[in-house]
Amino acid sequence: MMKIRQYVNYTMAFCLLAWGTQFLTGCAESDHMDEYQYESESGQTNPEKPTSDEITQKLEKVPGISDVTIQYSVKNPDKYGYYFNVEQLKDHKNPKGGTFKQRCYLRFKDWDRPVVLDTEGYALPDSVDEIYDEQDLVKYLKANYITVEHRYFGTSLPEDFDNTDFTYLYTDQAATDLHNVVTLLQKHLFPRTNKWVATGVSKSGITSALYAYYSDKNGWNDIDLFMPFCAPFIRGTEESCLEMTTGTYLINVCGNGYPAGSDEAVAYQRLHAIPAAISANKPLRDACLRKYHQDSPKEYKELLQYYEGAQLEKAATAGVICTFYSNLFSDFSYFQFSSWAKYVPDPAKAIAPTAEESDIEAVVDFVFMNESELAKKIIKDSQKSVGRRAALDDNGIIAYRKSEKNMPYYLQAYRELGSYCYDYSLVR
Repeated sequence: MMKIRQYVNYTMAFCLLAWGTQFLTGCAESDHMDEYQYESESGQTNPEKPTSDEITQKLEKVPGISDVTIQYSVKNPDKYGYYFNVEQLKDHKNPKGGTFKQRCYLRFKDWDRPVVLDTEGYALPDSVDEIYDEQDLVKYLKANYITVEHRYFGTSLPEDFDNTDFTYLYTDQAATDLHNVVTLLQKHLFPRTNKWVATGVSKSGITSALYAYYSDKNGWNDIDLFMPFCAPFIRGTEESCLEMTTGTYLINVCGNGYPAGSDEAVAYQRLHAIPAAISANKPLRDACLRKYHQDSPKEYKELLQYYEGAQLEKAATAGVICTFYSNLFSDFSYFQFSSWAKYVPDPAKAIAPTAEESDIEAVVDFVFMNESELAKKIIKDSQKSVGRRAALDDNGIIAYRKSEKNMPYYLQAYRELGSYCYDYSLVR
């Protein structure tokens, strides 16, 4: 349990300080995830339409399926779909560990048509108008469309919303959820003789690929074709820095090939050294935290609400390094490396026993430098105020989860998936 709690602690450190970060890669978080809601806000039912039909009745007869409802489009009178819940084990490795309801959606075409399973990586939208159930595969195959909400998102909660342990948020558990839903529907509604395709885009593409992986590993044979689109697993290539983690780009690309002693070659070495210097040196680290408190006091205090002692130091270090990578990969990417290489400070001076305050401030200013400051090529002194380290409880995490609907994904990124933007190695 303590190890699980540590996972949550370190992940929340990254997430809270990256709250407002712009994700730049084209294949990243789902473009429509911000539309997801935990509580129904936009789901409307046309009272002139029937609330039950043949599909509803067949779904209601399937063991383990409940809460079947038809929802009609507000924008398109001819569009409607079926929401329903499937009973799932909280822990597929422990049948006695209880169950939860996993939310699903069906857009019906015909009983003998292929089935496209959209392996959702987040929550399902509450409105049928927000579900992309007319994607290319569905159109080309004239297929039925099914999507399954990912565990720990939306209303599909194996643990109470205010439980911050996320005990069963693992890729094998999520893949087994999909396998169980497909097996259930193949047994009672759409036969296995129909063609079945699993697909997804971005985080949902990751979910689809993992479903394929565990299908192969466990010998499942319920899907004919896995077709994940833009599934950003963290394996960099040499073709584009956008296909790497920021850490990989920093190590293998940024500054390589410049003459020894040039501004670029020197900056390359210094960029390597800055994260380690922040991680290892308390005066430099505390100066960075004070700067963050000055720039973003609300987010800073929310971070501090949950950590004490050594955990606070480690979590805060992760947050500062996350900010460094984010700024480097966003604000700095608008300018040629050669135009700002000379502004990269020497972290060795900042952590030396003889370090002056100006040496530390130079690193702090660089870590938090924004695009405007960089454009003017000015490193400014900053006023620093010390943030109060408040003693905390779980309320900060719960409040953050309510406002940031995709927060469980950040935990998945830390535990298993990796991140296309952030290098978590220094908090391991």
